[in-house]
Amino acid sequence: MSGVDLAVTGGRVYVHGNCRAVTLGVTDGRVSHLVEPGRSLDADRELDVGGKLVLPGCVDAHVHVRPGDDREGVDTGTAAAAAGGVTTVVDMPNFPPTVTDRERWNENAALYDGTARVDYSMFGHVAAAHNVGTGDVADLAAAGAPAFKTFLSAGGGPDPYVIRDKGDLLTAFEEVAETGRPFWVHAEDDEYHVEYLERVAERGLTGMDAFLESAPPILETTAVRDLIDLAAETGTTTVVAHTTTAEALDLVAEARADGVPIYAETTPYYLGIDEERLREIGTTALGTPPVRSPENRAALWERFDGGRVDTMATDHAPRFDEEKARDPIDVGPGMPQLETALPFLLSAVGEGKTTVDRVVETYAERPARLLGFERKGHLGVGADADFVVVDTDAEWTVDPEQFESRATYSPFDGWTFTARPVRTFVRGQEVAVDMAATDARPGRLLAPAASE
Repeated sequence: MSGVDLAVTGGRVYVHGNCRAVTLGVTDGRVSHLVEPGRSLDADRELDVGGKLVLPGCVDAHVHVRPGDDREGVDTGTAAAAAGGVTTVVDMPNFPPTVTDRERWNENAALYDGTARVDYSMFGHVAAAHNVGTGDVADLAAAGAPAFKTFLSAGGGPDPYVIRDKGDLLTAFEEVAETGRPFWVHAEDDEYHVEYLERVAERGLTGMDAFLESAPPILETTAVRDLIDLAAETGTTTVVAHTTTAEALDLVAEARADGVPIYAETTPYYLGIDEERLREIGTTALGTPPVRSPENRAALWERFDGGRVDTMATDHAPRFDEEKARDPIDVGPGMPQLETALPFLLSAVGEGKTTVDRVVETYAERPARLLGFERKGHLGVGADADFVVVDTDAEWTVDPEQFESRATYSPFDGWTFTARPVRTFVRGQEVAVDMAATDARPGRLLAPAASE
């Protein structure tokens, strides 16, 4: 057979819903061959993975790499992605330079260029104070933004990146619909959030009680009902970001069964942490929206395994230590998850909570499809050779001191996982070995297929 650049042998390669004992051939950065046992490839390099699992590289459609900010940055953020088996990241746009127009798109892209260890793109941010009704949404789509993002609440504060006015929100949905790109939305009802913050203050609640009771599930379910109506009215493909409640997942699934183009995302954080665990761990494990009851967390697992979670993402968002040390009601929300997400999910497979199929579908295949990245999220012939080799019999303990991320904390600190990414490749180039980034920086800016 003709020569290839790389032949990956001895693995269980996940291809279109099946783990197959095939040799994976890579030529010019793409999957060029899937060779059945008994046949060989003439390769410049052969890598025998010794029976390990070979999965499509994860596509994380919700990260806060924070380019240009010392909380993380492109270098360490994409190194963390590579270490965790994530080969494509799509950065959320609400950190300076906030991506609200083409100029800021170009500024952000320049921060990635030549530094990124994995492939990347960026959301366009939609906010009434910046670009609703200005033509910038269409311009960002033309620049290559694969999706857009907005927030429905900031707790009543003067946040310029939130859309509160119903007319502005409808206009935003209409403008995003015209681009044909999906719209990710942080779904918490602002009026209820303001009301509950006032009630918490009136009752004199403090600490974790104040935080948890300031944003109860009604914020999410109310917002999700509004988003279903907006998606139905405008035809906008809508994704509910970091869904926290089983009720919201059910609302989304039932609406889509009725033909509404709406999807639900969640993160390992909400599958792994609940109110009881948050109280035990403290503010380092605090994120927004809040985690819910242990019963709800169990219900989230049922919905995930049953197909009611559409996409998995990390919402990776490191903070400075001093931001995490504040009182819970004022703490900087967010945490690193890029290096723990895939191990968490595949360890859950080992525990019988879910399947490899669900992990690949939600953390590779479907986000790639939603974003229009046709060569990502799968290992069919012609796909980009983005893959991760996973040892599913590796018991190890999470230690943030070993992270590639700048974050020094994790909600999973001290947890034992039984799956570990041991090699990560982006378009055939090795970007991480045993969860340590290599010197390779092959990352490229991606655009959806319609823009390429």
